[in-house]
Amino acid sequence: MPRPIPSVDRLVRESCAQFSSRPFLHDAEDGRCFTFGEFDEQISRAANVLRELGIGKGDVVSLFLRNSPEFFPCWLGAIRLGAISNPINLGLEHNLERVLYMLRQSGSRLLIIEAAFAQLAAEVHATLPELPIVFIDALDGSALDWQAALTKASPTIPVVETGPDEPFQMIFTSGTTGLPKAVVQHHAMVADGFALVEDHFGLGGDDVCQCVLPFFHVNAQYTSFFPMLGTGGQLVLFEKFSASRFFPTVRKYGVTYISVVPSLLTRLLSAGLPEDRSLYASLKFIVCGAAPLTAQLHREFVEKSGIPVANGWGMTETGCWGCHMDPAKPVWGAMGKPLAINEMKIVDSDTGRPLPTNHTGSLLVRGPNVFREYFQAPEATHKAFRFGGGWFDTGDDALVDKNGMFWFVGRGSVDTGKVDGEFVNFLSLDSRLWELPGVSEVCCVGVPDPIRGQVVCACIVKEPSATLDDAAVMAWATEAGLAYYEMPRHVLFVQEIPKGDTGKIQRRVMTEQATAALGL
Repeated sequence: MPRPIPSVDRLVRESCAQFSSRPFLHDAEDGRCFTFGEFDEQISRAANVLRELGIGKGDVVSLFLRNSPEFFPCWLGAIRLGAISNPINLGLEHNLERVLYMLRQSGSRLLIIEAAFAQLAAEVHATLPELPIVFIDALDGSALDWQAALTKASPTIPVVETGPDEPFQMIFTSGTTGLPKAVVQHHAMVADGFALVEDHFGLGGDDVCQCVLPFFHVNAQYTSFFPMLGTGGQLVLFEKFSASRFFPTVRKYGVTYISVVPSLLTRLLSAGLPEDRSLYASLKFIVCGAAPLTAQLHREFVEKSGIPVANGWGMTETGCWGCHMDPAKPVWGAMGKPLAINEMKIVDSDTGRPLPTNHTGSLLVRGPNVFREYFQAPEATHKAFRFGGGWFDTGDDALVDKNGMFWFVGRGSVDTGKVDGEFVNFLSLDSRLWELPGVSEVCCVGVPDPIRGQVVCACIVKEPSATLDDAAVMAWATEAGLAYYEMPRHVLFVQEIPKGDTGKIQRRVMTEQATAALGL
């Protein structure tokens, strides 16, 4: 059950002291390995460097970093000072407007970034010259030589006391209902969230987790990192997913579990599974979430690979997970049952009245793993908890069957979708594409995709004299800096956009028409 830890840093310190000499972090890219003790020293060194830069308790430190061993000292070093880490989605590399919004909205005191994103850093500096920018690798213009500073810094630092209800991290949503909201995560969410993952799956010090998901999302943090940290297990880190290296790495390190999104299962099937199952005999199960896992894909992967897949559901607002299923007892296509520490129910979206089994309604969650507020967004926070009693309205539609199993039906609004596990706001995309010369009307929708689950299709009515074609739309979208998951993968030129009697776009009808027209 959840362990009584007062803070994330206390968990890190205690685990690293307990398992000091044991190997913890393996870099699958270059073979480096860090023991728990070495890992903790790097965090303290980074905390000392950040303190010299003026970072203290309550300050926000934004991170724009890829998966690497260098991510963790930055992330946890800020938290060690009582500061608040703000990892930013790398999919926004070409979306300066969104990145600037996040830096301003969070009140960020520092941006830590890599030379690979030097262009973005330069654009941020041009707009926010008062914001210090530090590169973790050598580059002119960095506020300091990060690696040299780490080497010189002390490997110890006094404890900064923080309570379980204080914030340690804020992560921005994808902005499905407007501008992105910053989810404030407090320290207790970690104890309540990841410990349930440990208990649910029976994880321990002999486990090895292969992490292929990005650390700017909670999935990698709560499902891969914290369970292995807390139990004395090992973490094998990938910069990004690779189908060709997936199973060889499992064999090399004796990996016992992995967390993925559904599109990665599809990519593994497409690449071809090893005929010799002994090559991945150590792999006990795979955790899957972040996007709907269809019954067909769930069954196909399990039957072809022999690897149990535990589907689940959760959000940043629920500390990653809200429900999961037993990997040994799969129910194809279901979300699972609520975790031991939180409740879930289905209600009428207008009245909040609980609905009977097998009736679709709004999915609500309540428990200590649920967040308390969106940063400086009282109206959004009030709306999220408008039904009272501590119940969080997830915005998802679902139903629960007679066995207590929850089933995902869809996002509460037809104006949103999910691509590769990332929420997409179709209304916002409509507004962006209207800026394209030659567009008279536009309606963006989500259509099926065998790899990503869903992708964006831009349905466009051209102005009479326009000479727009697919290539022009794609080129404009790239130039406009849309995130990779917002990019239209299909363009459909239509005579009209379906509308209701009041003139409101019928996006559901447009979705059906686009899916049929594309033969999907």
